[in-house]
Amino acid sequence: MIQQINLYQPAMLEKKQSFPLSMMMALFGLGVVLIAGYYAGVAWQTRILEVRLKALENRQTALLTQMTALQQAPEARKSPLLQHEVDSLSRELAAKQPLLDLFKAPLTAASTGFSGYLEGLSRRTPDGLWLSHIVLASTAGRSALEGSALDAEKVPAFLQALKDEPAFVGMAFSGFSLAREESGGHVIDFRLETRKESTP
Repeated sequence: MIQQINLYQPAMLEKKQSFPLSMMMALFGLGVVLIAGYYAGVAWQTRILEVRLKALENRQTALLTQMTALQQAPEARKSPLLQHEVDSLSRELAAKQPLLDLFKAPLTAASTGFSGYLEGLSRRTPDGLWLSHIVLASTAGRSALEGSALDAEKVPAFLQALKDEPAFVGMAFSGFSLAREESGGHVIDFRLETRKESTP
């Protein structure tokens, strides 16, 4: 006796689960909000540093003017306390100048500043992959990207897409790790470490 089974019956077909469009749009919107929030925070920190730097410059100028006036007096003697304060302010100003230049970069050079990196990341991050931690080095040095993906195949595709972004030209990925969530879910956590290749 031969028994036939119809594998085309609806009950026998494997049901595919798909994420609703509203959820995907919500994740995309969340990513845009996070990037905008990060950029606003950088701009706010830049403004604070500019105000502090301006105050330091004004204070240093006033002290230098005062010291010059004292030196030009007939019986002028150098004040060790005044000279110490001028030296201290000069060192503080020199130490903060690179930090201010670093934060000014997104406002003046989108191709090499932080905004160039963030724009590249926002353009090349695929659906189903999100970044949770970003460390960017403005000069030659190590950077890091950490995040999660719903599918492990999205991570190599993301790396390949980043190579087409001008801000990431010359970036070499020196470290790469993938790990599934400890809870046993479907989400894949990843970490990328990069270095800027030095040009002769």
